Amino acid sequence: MINAFSTIKIKPEYIPLTQQKHLCFPCCIQWVLLRRGLKMIGQETLAKELGVVIASGNQKLFNTRLKTAKEVIKGKTAYGTWKFTLPQALKKLRVPLSVKRFAPSKIKDVRKFLEDNLKNGHDTIVPTNITPFSDQLILDITGYVHSMVICAIRTKNGKTSVKLGDPAYMAKKFIWVDLGKVLAGMSKEFGKEKKFIVFSGV
Repeated sequence: MINAFSTIKIKPEYIPLTQQKHLCFPCCIQWVLLRRGLKMIGQETLAKELGVVIASGNQKLFNTRLKTAKEVIKGKTAYGTWKFTLPQALKKLRVPLSVKRFAPSKIKDVRKFLEDNLKNGHDTIVPTNITPFSDQLILDITGYVHSMVICAIRTKNGKTSVKLGDPAYMAKKFIWVDLGKVLAGMSKEFGKEKKFIVFSGV
């Protein structure tokens, strides 16, 4: 049984990096590459391979021509990765990692699932709608999906929290958030259920 004040951390720990606009998911992948000591790949290169969609007016911020859209399409809550092509992108870019996705609703014990991944050195990216915990963020914005990495988990007084690594350019790089709020943001309450993205060695 877990100690009431135990904290399980990823080892080695993450060194924070900051995203370009719209590129939170590619930046999270960079966090994974850096922590593992793998060859670094630029955010724009990753974004292009992942098919990341950016707002048309923001193409001027990038040196690489990315997919653009005038507005977020129906059923989406943010610009970004609208199709999951990460396994193919990793293979093309010769990144020696395997990746799988897990829907929270299909996981019997989410806390244990996250604990096991941290103990085993598996990196977990969590795409979640930030509305349930937007009061903890510096940017006063709600309603959009944002990708972060899970750095640690702890249970205190019966409540479980996760330490999130946030690539946003206007954000604390590490914050503790109630696990229930993260899962709420991943739930169907905010559109299609989001899935944990877990990296492991090949």
